[in-house]
Amino acid sequence: MLTLSDIYEAQKRLSPYVFRTPVIRLKTLDEALHCKVYVKAENMQKINAFKIRGALNKALQLSPETLKNGIVTASSGNHGRGVAFAGKLLGVPVTVVMPEHAPEVKKAAIKALGAEIVLCEKSQRFVIAERITKEKGACFIHPFDDYDVMAGQGTAGLEMMNQLPKVDKIVVPVGGGGLISGIATAVKGTALYFFTRSTNRSDSMKLYAPIA
Repeated sequence: MLTLSDIYEAQKRLSPYVFRTPVIRLKTLDEALHCKVYVKAENMQKINAFKIRGALNKALQLSPETLKNGIVTASSGNHGRGVAFAGKLLGVPVTVVMPEHAPEVKKAAIKALGAEIVLCEKSQRFVIAERITKEKGACFIHPFDDYDVMAGQGTAGLEMMNQLPKVDKIVVPVGGGGLISGIATAVKGTALYFFTRSTNRSDSMKLYAPIA
């Protein structure tokens, strides 16, 4: 079970390596949405994505024995880049299994950090990653189904509550659920009141269309 204590420990662990990203007011959206709108600018994070928080929090807790044969993960891009960053920091090889049609810019960013990329059909990512993990005797870092990864993502929530302590609604994008699990745990544990709403890519487009 993920706890607030786990997220505070992750924050201490990550503090030498990640940025405390700013919260930015989007005044152009205030009128359209009838409220004050802020964003947590994780695009200004190292690797330009929040995924470094979870990947690195997991990797930093692994023993040298566990890491000796490297790390394997499955990702469409940002988590893979986070794991590649962790591998470079710790001096261990990383293999990222990616969909063959993943954006070239994400492939290039992962390669630039020294990781090996294995391309496959999107639906086969986890199957192939599991096989490679067994063949190499490596450690697999799941992109979302891992409490240490969730705790790392939750550090963004701790920062938000420090930066905007009176926030009353938080909208979180959802893919696998690691980010919202971490943020909801962080916010619930530190706020007197709060409301979280998840949004998938389809919901995001519905929001974007009327205000674009």
